[in-house]
Amino acid sequence: MTFFSQVLYNHLGELLAWNLMCPPATKRSHVISFFFTQEKCLQELVRASEGNCRDLLNILRLAYSEFRRGTGEKIGIDHVTTAAKAWYRNAKLSNLSPNTRDEEFLNALIQDVIKNKKSRSFMVGYQDARHPLLVRLLNLRLLHRMRTTWTHPDRPGEPYHVFTIDYGCYAELKGTRAEPNQDVFLFPEVIAVK
Repeated sequence: MTFFSQVLYNHLGELLAWNLMCPPATKRSHVISFFFTQEKCLQELVRASEGNCRDLLNILRLAYSEFRRGTGEKIGIDHVTTAAKAWYRNAKLSNLSPNTRDEEFLNALIQDVIKNKKSRSFMVGYQDARHPLLVRLLNLRLLHRMRTTWTHPDRPGEPYHVFTIDYGCYAELKGTRAEPNQDVFLFPEVIAVK
């Protein structure tokens, strides 16, 4: 959140005549008070961007448009969630060819990992991490690979890559009983890619 606060602050600071030399904590505080109804809104924006600055700026742009259509004074969590859904549909999912193995695989992941296991993360064996299906979904930013390997407690010594499914894939489930747990390392599921 601190890094992305600085990105937002520095991105807009020159236009709005903000002091660009202030410390990161000040930038974060200013971004929260300037844009959002509460700190959780920034947290949700960061989560929805999945670590991508372009996604962060575009989701904020869409959230601001949503906010301007309403009656609130600042951007709320509902604006961020609506914007993230729109960004997912228009900038990510639209690039996935319908009726393909890629779409079938993504739908299977959503069904198995998100809906059935209430998780957004899964593990893939080290040797399967370069599988073409995974690579294509990574390239479309529908999956995100964590920058770490992990060993499952039931299979010590076997390294696994941890993947997370894009926020947009489960944004519709937020606030429902089917919403996945946000913790990345809460016993992610092992997926066999075929």
